[in-house]
Amino acid sequence: QRYEATISIKIVNPEKYLNSLDVWSMKPVEWESQQNVSIINVTPIPFIDYIDPDSRNGLYKWVFTSFSKESNLTIIEKFYFTSYEISFDIDPNKIGEYNTSSKIYRDFTKSEEEFQSDHRGIIELANMTTGQEKNPYLKATKLFYKVAEYMEKEKTAGDNKGAIYALSNKKGDCGEYSALFIALCRASGIPTRPIYGFLTNNHETHMWVEVYFEGYGWVPADPYNYDLHPTQYNFGHMPNRIFILSKGNITMQGEPLENFGRVRYWVDQKDKTNTNYNFLGDIVISCNKA
Repeated sequence: QRYEATISIKIVNPEKYLNSLDVWSMKPVEWESQQNVSIINVTPIPFIDYIDPDSRNGLYKWVFTSFSKESNLTIIEKFYFTSYEISFDIDPNKIGEYNTSSKIYRDFTKSEEEFQSDHRGIIELANMTTGQEKNPYLKATKLFYKVAEYMEKEKTAGDNKGAIYALSNKKGDCGEYSALFIALCRASGIPTRPIYGFLTNNHETHMWVEVYFEGYGWVPADPYNYDLHPTQYNFGHMPNRIFILSKGNITMQGEPLENFGRVRYWVDQKDKTNTNYNFLGDIVISCNKA
């Protein structure tokens, strides 16, 4: 399905004059299920237009000077893209063994701030769910259905609250569902990475997961939407109604970029004394069939 999309980022400075302001946003790029990306325009023109050769994520950076008190700025990205349905037919007997020294395995089985796979409770739930199962695919599907059963949907404000919050409260939105699933998989030695984007049918930002299997590559899994639409969002299947903003870890020239927001937008906000400074902001997404 072909779409035309607009991402509008508005930032308001409520308190004081700043010498400079750096703003980062994801650049639309192509993935296996996302093709024919065509940038219509980006305003203002980015200071940096970058694609990370490792993660393949695209980034824009803007540098603004003399950002006055009570002023505001708006960044607009307009583009076309084609979304394709993804469906994997996986034979568990054809899943290969992981190379535990590979970069994929090392990067995507480690514990991280939102995906606390070394937490005792996460490890216990993972072990209880997978039992004696050794096959990575069968372990991952057990964990997927466990998350869908374990969690209840609740809209949460602000950034993703992470796997431990989801484990303790048994509720959350797509970020908490995905964080818990990632942490459980990583605790079970299964590489997983977060995917950030939006749903084209309701213009809402969204987070889901990809799981890596030897012999198949990265396979999508959306435990949050599975509960709502089990056929369309079953393990290994995603419909042609999504746009991918970023996959996995975000880096620029080898350096990790921290403090990304839920949708992988963030502002590097510092005043002349180099103190972190809060802004009011809003992100609006519109997407229509082209």
